[in-house]
Amino acid sequence: ILCYVIVFLVIASGLAYNSSAVVEPNRGGTLRVAIDREPTSLIPCASFDFPVYSQMFVALVEYDEQYNPLPYGADSWELSPDGLSWTFHLTDAKWSDGVPLSSADVKFSWEEGVAKYHPRGKILMSFVDRIETPDPRTARFRMKNPYPPFIYYLGINEGGILPKHVFEGLDIKKDPKAWNPTVTLGPYV
Repeated sequence: ILCYVIVFLVIASGLAYNSSAVVEPNRGGTLRVAIDREPTSLIPCASFDFPVYSQMFVALVEYDEQYNPLPYGADSWELSPDGLSWTFHLTDAKWSDGVPLSSADVKFSWEEGVAKYHPRGKILMSFVDRIETPDPRTARFRMKNPYPPFIYYLGINEGGILPKHVFEGLDIKKDPKAWNPTVTLGPYV
């Protein structure tokens, strides 16, 4: 019976939703998330604690309900006609300490984070020849061979972006700064 009551309340609350009502977001406060265990890390490349780190960091893309890639940390991107180059144009965002998000952060996150600490990192990086940063707002992945599914590995689960100016030189698995990041860029910073 309790399940039926909960289902009814969820449906009823959805029917009462007024999409024309404009709600001003609350600033500040505390986000509380129910998770099934203590997070192993708050760093995307070092754990699978998605409910926590997905609120603290961004990735180049995010996905809709049909898993189509959408802009997130990158406003736009192009795949070269030969399939060997993915070029991402970063959004004009700033880390919580005011430092702009940069292509150096993307390169660092993939070479020093994903490649070394993510369970699929070595496999993913085996497709990448190099990562270029032609300017602070452009990151380019040069592929060894065309790999069309690569866009599906650039979301927060594999490709969360870390602030290079904070994490450079730290052991992401051991350093306390990595376990309790104070500089973030996400919906809840």
